[in-house]
Amino acid sequence: MDWEQLAVVAQIATGVATLAVAAFLASQLRQQHQDAQRELTFASENRQENLMLSMVEDESLSKSILQGNQDFVGLAPLDKFRVDGVFQQMFLMSGSLWRLGRDGGSADRVKVQFGLLFDRPGMRQYYELRGRTFLYDDALRYIADVVYEKIEGRPVDLTKAEI
Repeated sequence: MDWEQLAVVAQIATGVATLAVAAFLASQLRQQHQDAQRELTFASENRQENLMLSMVEDESLSKSILQGNQDFVGLAPLDKFRVDGVFQQMFLMSGSLWRLGRDGGSADRVKVQFGLLFDRPGMRQYYELRGRTFLYDDALRYIADVVYEKIEGRPVDLTKAEI
């Protein structure tokens, strides 16, 4: 074998080695992405659990939430502040879960979730005033708007938005 043939074999070996390294790095990136998704899901579910526990364990917050579910606009300032924080987290979590695909990628499932939220008149008030703002994904906001309109009997009045 002369030097030229040896150089060709060496280049082929280098190419195969480079391809193997690229494949290995791609698999590592895929694994890191899956790990990051899992961590984000866990953090979101943990946040949701903590929010639910705080609503159940704190009697005064529970009363504020019950009142806010009926009439968000009519809440006293302190109650409105507390309920706003909880409702805001609900909408932010909806967005996070949507981005993570935790709803199974099903618009029907999301419609059911928004239907349960919007079954409460105070939550519909909140959505119109503030909650819609916290749905950063246009597709998710569209789904929520459709559910809102179906339950409320009219489209969201965007002039009422406080944010």
